[in-house]
Amino acid sequence: MKTIRSINTISFMIPLCIAAIELIISQGVFLAIIATMATGFLQTIAAVLFAMRKPGSWYIWIYFFFYAVFFILLTTTDTDGIWFMPPVLFLYLSFIIYTDSGETENATSSETFQN
Repeated sequence: MKTIRSINTISFMIPLCIAAIELIISQGVFLAIIATMATGFLQTIAAVLFAMRKPGSWYIWIYFFFYAVFFILLTTTDTDGIWFMPPVLFLYLSFIIYTDSGETENATSSETFQN
């Protein structure tokens, strides 16, 4: 779980670092594009790792549903109204990761010791 939280924290810090760089230099548009792609990529990795660790969590499957909805809308519509979704998905995944109690991990560990 530490790895997933670290990936999520790094993906949160990337846009903040780019915003700080933008204050210093004015060439930040290219960096912002790269940061957006890196953040999305890291969030996807964190979500997949979380799903592998907690396959029974409804919350992560709800995340993947809206993740798919975003990309379907991105490729099928011309509207700019979908751009609220990535930040919401980012916050939702962060909420899932940081509020996870680890009950599944503890139950698995205790079952191993009993056998």
